[in-house]
Amino acid sequence: MRRGFLLNKSLSDEGKSGRQPVSSASKPLNKETERGVHGEAREPRATAEVARVPIPAIHIPAIPHHELIAAALTLGTQITLHVVHLPLPPSDLAYAEHTTTCILLSGQAPQILASPGFPRDPARPRHAHLYDIRPVPALPAPEQINTEVELGLFATSSLEPGDLILSERPLLLTLRALPAGSAPGTSADDILERAAEAMPARERRAFLALRNCKTHGDPRLSRARGIVATNALGIGSLPGHAGDCAVVCERTCRANHSCSPNAVARWDLPSFSVELRARRPVRAGEELTISYLPDLTLPRAARVDLLRASYAFTCACTACALSGAARTRSDARRALLARQRSLGYDDARFAGWLREGAGERVVAACESVMALIDEEGCVEDGVWAVGLHWLCRAYCALGRDEEARACARRATGLARAFTGGDGGWARVAEDPRMTEN
Repeated sequence: MRRGFLLNKSLSDEGKSGRQPVSSASKPLNKETERGVHGEAREPRATAEVARVPIPAIHIPAIPHHELIAAALTLGTQITLHVVHLPLPPSDLAYAEHTTTCILLSGQAPQILASPGFPRDPARPRHAHLYDIRPVPALPAPEQINTEVELGLFATSSLEPGDLILSERPLLLTLRALPAGSAPGTSADDILERAAEAMPARERRAFLALRNCKTHGDPRLSRARGIVATNALGIGSLPGHAGDCAVVCERTCRANHSCSPNAVARWDLPSFSVELRARRPVRAGEELTISYLPDLTLPRAARVDLLRASYAFTCACTACALSGAARTRSDARRALLARQRSLGYDDARFAGWLREGAGERVVAACESVMALIDEEGCVEDGVWAVGLHWLCRAYCALGRDEEARACARRATGLARAFTGGDGGWARVAEDPRMTEN
């Protein structure tokens, strides 16, 4: 889920081919008892008659950034303002859910309402109060372009990857593409102002209280459009229209940006809600941050320029605050992570590595990638899933079961963070010896 207007050891160097039956060179010689890496006796692996568990290959769809586009809809397309009324969640939630005001195409609302399982109650965090909203420390005056007091989310207890921090139905849901009609009441600004006026009183107050970094620089924009352009989170397409949509939330949109974010926001259609989950370990008292950028592996200079142009602030996160040689190393690490996206899930390549006896090299390369992620605090959705897939498969092929289990547990948490479910990794963590190779 993307926000706002934006909406040297590589595995690709290790071999060129993938997964077929493991060659005899990689199988234990003793058919009764396998030997681990250090020669310890191990129980036999599952036989062909036992159903094996595949190592998950998770594909996380990329959601384009969602700058509101004027005049992008087909001429004559009818825009309707539809208020979707959803049932309240169970009364033991810490907060009551509300109505979401939606800007949708004609006929789109019935298709959303007909979605399987709709409307489901939003997921509930394990504890009621896992965060506070409070002011963030002010940046030095030269760096602070917008002088408004900034609020942020702060963890009130420690969190692990995948932990649900909050879930909420949005204040506003809108199409990314809005018309730029010249007739009164037909422009993007007019439609968004109508949507804000249609909100119930409490939701409208919450919407208008959100940060607006746009209208002070361009007085031609309406207040509602400025708030949407500043805070909107991309959610991809919805039933009834292939174009992208975006949402504005009361609490999730208080999460500030970091180039090494510790949280991620995701959309859940059945519950019509946004979930904020931890993407790496978080300490109590630490600010909860998400990414406003389309790509966290960009070099520091490019990230700073994009954020300044789109949100009127100069990023001062831990990654951007580096200077000199440390900044150069950080950019180099992110460039290496960007290269991993091209690897993909190539079974033939993995089988080739095993035939060539390169299992340990695969482990070393994958461990290097995960170390880069940890060092940068850059848990990119296009990198970790592939890296942990290959690492776990290599551990399993080499009989390193405890390391495979730890790898699968880490992947379980990250899968929950980015997709809302474990993606099949929990089964792998239960018994890595039952996996396919």
